[in-house]
Amino acid sequence: MGLIRKNEKFIIMTKKMTLKEIIELTTKRNHSLIDSENFEKNYKDVKSKITINCKTCQHIFSTTMHSYKNAKKTGCPYCKSNTASKTHKNKQITLSTRNLIGAKASQRPGSLTGKYGENHPRFKNAEGRDKTKRSTQDYCWINTIKKIYHKKCVLSGDLKNVECHHLDDWNLYPDKRYSLTNGVTLSKKIHNDFHLKYGFGFNNEGQFIEFCFQFYNLDWVSLKQQYLQQYNNPTSKRFPLAAKLKENA
Repeated sequence: MGLIRKNEKFIIMTKKMTLKEIIELTTKRNHSLIDSENFEKNYKDVKSKITINCKTCQHIFSTTMHSYKNAKKTGCPYCKSNTASKTHKNKQITLSTRNLIGAKASQRPGSLTGKYGENHPRFKNAEGRDKTKRSTQDYCWINTIKKIYHKKCVLSGDLKNVECHHLDDWNLYPDKRYSLTNGVTLSKKIHNDFHLKYGFGFNNEGQFIEFCFQFYNLDWVSLKQQYLQQYNNPTSKRFPLAAKLKENA
């Protein structure tokens, strides 16, 4: 161990471990060093990677010399995970402890607890969209879109975890927000896949047409027309809501 001067401060430098020392440490922790023959060749500094075989959990993991040497216990991430799982399994936490954890979490830098309106980082000049507090108009649009597409994903046919997607973006096209021709039902996975490809926001129906053709070999325009034609038939038993809306029109 030695001292070096850096910007008028002294930094403690630990000496490099020898092959013998690292083998002694791994043996003590019930580990074995993989590729020990090339250890001295590959060991340049504390950031150098080493590969360890843990004989306790039968896993192989890679880590840096610094992390392995200074690990509080064995340094094996799998053993650490198993220990934590056993420690916290079926652990009973009192209500007062839960409240204390919540209070401390709300005081962390970056916490959004109690921040509304202009104080919220996602505030968009009162044009923001709060999916946790939907309006009656929101629910009417969502329920009708699901009725149009038979409450299933139009691309996979899944009936579970179905979400409504705006074809033309909610923010960019405010006049189309509640248009029945501007929605489609997708499974949660496919909905997420679409946005991962085209981004979350600033989307349009042209992107969805391309998405359907590229990944599902599907002509979305034709399919959409079929669904809407069936919906616009007020005598259809599949769409009692459509008939009711037309009667009240």
